[in-house]
Amino acid sequence: MKFAIGIDLGGSHITAAIVDQNGRIRARKKISFSKAPNGKHGLRLITKLIKSLIHNSSFITHNCHGVGLACPGGVDSAKGIVLADSPNLIGWKGTLIKQELEKTLKIPVFIDNDANLAAWGEKCWGAGKGARNLICLTLGTGVGGGIIIDNKIYRGSHFYAGEIGHMNVDPNGPICSCGKPGHLEALVSGPAIVERYASYTLHAPRSTLNAKHIFNLARKGDRSAQLVVNRTAHYLGIAIASLINIFDPEMVVIGGGVAQAGDILFRPLRKVVKISIMKHPYRRPKIVPARLGEDAGLIGAAALALHQRL
Repeated sequence: MKFAIGIDLGGSHITAAIVDQNGRIRARKKISFSKAPNGKHGLRLITKLIKSLIHNSSFITHNCHGVGLACPGGVDSAKGIVLADSPNLIGWKGTLIKQELEKTLKIPVFIDNDANLAAWGEKCWGAGKGARNLICLTLGTGVGGGIIIDNKIYRGSHFYAGEIGHMNVDPNGPICSCGKPGHLEALVSGPAIVERYASYTLHAPRSTLNAKHIFNLARKGDRSAQLVVNRTAHYLGIAIASLINIFDPEMVVIGGGVAQAGDILFRPLRKVVKISIMKHPYRRPKIVPARLGEDAGLIGAAALALHQRL
């Protein structure tokens, strides 16, 4: 049995897991913090976490094929360097993650953007298993994206491919977190859904709302919530139809907290996509919910290390 260690680097935690060649998590450990560490301190925490995990899991000692690390923001996956800080991780730009961890751990280390690895995890052992070409969107506080082409992660010329959340869907729409108007993230993320519902029902305080609550209200017949869900499906469907027209994937996988809404979102979403894509006699792209949940990036990171070595 072959194993790899997956690392999920977040703004409030670092999680490490031992994952076997079938995608099963065999052991995990997590460190939480109130203030995210900078690159230098973060590498020390990651090293400590991995060594502790290996020490308490004797079966991996001679079968560990490497470490994969899912990192937010821009990452040069070839050199293993963080290209830019992300909003929740300041002080990581220029950090030589691959070089430093390999020097300390004496095992191969591979890194990539967390959205890319969520897509890779779903492709290897999740909803996209068996698909050669797929696109994965993660809908939560923001909107992340990963693209798989011919069984490989597509990273682009500068390692910035897959920024699906920054597709311009409505030029007159609300301002995105990046400062540009009408991006997908500003229209279908969790905060965007809350903002839309609050604007429809002025009596509803934003502090008591979240996307899950709004979807539940829609199921119960709340008219304003239903309008919000349908509007969300409209914007998301337009974006997905454009992606299908460009990339012609077999499947679009949707993960993250918003995607847990189920049929109340997926039913109208599929209708919008069906009427918006270019017609083709054989093309039947599937739009499916993700299966790996919050572990997608963690499992995808381990898969990256395993598949680099197989």
